Amino acid sequence: MNLLWLQSGGCGGCTLSWLGSEHGSLFKVLADEGVELLWHPSLSELGVDEARDLIARCADGRAAVDVLCMEGSLLRGPRGSGGFHRFGGGARPMIDWVR
Repeated sequence: MNLLWLQSGGCGGCTLSWLGSEHGSLFKVLADEGVELLWHPSLSELGVDEARDLIARCADGRAAVDVLCMEGSLLRGPRGSGGFHRFGGGARPMIDWVR
């Protein structure tokens, strides 16, 4: 099962709670459950360009995503465009990646 974790308007509290859980090493728990973490904004080693490429492959179906975790709220301003939050400083708003 492939998990893609994105983050938008939030503080990262979900990630901190997940890392501090009492269930043991996060990566061991995921592996034991057959979950591959494709990308996480704080935990993955991919640079922003590599991450943007991976997310583009997920968005257009070239890479399988079984679970999308969206940490934080999707910022919609100004005027519903989502332009106030662009993934990795790119041209495309985060809300478009999620759509």
